[in-house]
Amino acid sequence: MKKISRKEQALQTEQAIIQALQLLVQTKPFQEIQIKDICAEAGISNGNFYHYFPNKNSLIIKLLQNYEKDFSSIVKDNTIPLKKQLIFIFTSYAEIVHDIGKDLVIGLHFYQLATKHNVLLHHDHPLYFDVSNMLNLLLKQGDILSEDPLEEIANNMIIVFRGFIFAWVMSNKEYDLIEDIQKQMTRYISLFVK
Repeated sequence: MKKISRKEQALQTEQAIIQALQLLVQTKPFQEIQIKDICAEAGISNGNFYHYFPNKNSLIIKLLQNYEKDFSSIVKDNTIPLKKQLIFIFTSYAEIVHDIGKDLVIGLHFYQLATKHNVLLHHDHPLYFDVSNMLNLLLKQGDILSEDPLEEIANNMIIVFRGFIFAWVMSNKEYDLIEDIQKQMTRYISLFVK
């Protein structure tokens, strides 16, 4: 039997905790899930949980980061116009949000409100990084219609995108988030990009 390293074991435990949360949110709201529930589902002690995560909300951030790992490495097709690639960035991120689910997105919003930790507008965030880079390429092509600084345009696009995500989360009716994001962000981006 192959012995696994401490690092591999730590990664497995962290993944077990994340998977436990993903399973639990299918049966009850995030706000009702306690750390002891996550630990029982993951088969670990409460103390072991705190070795990996300081609190339940940090677990949501880690889950989001797992989805985002390869986000900035989305292969961009040079044959596709840059404006369509920018729209693709937002629709791809909407897919991540959809996969995470409404309840965990609500938990993420609560965490951001409580800590004033603005995840999506952080300049190191993959979404912000890719939108900024795409806007720089569009500027070099002469396709930016606005006189506003690119940083301001990127921030505004992400704020509008986040508004659509928030509307989806708060909606009692089901609708196609990805399709709606594509349609709405195409309209909004057209205000700034030829």
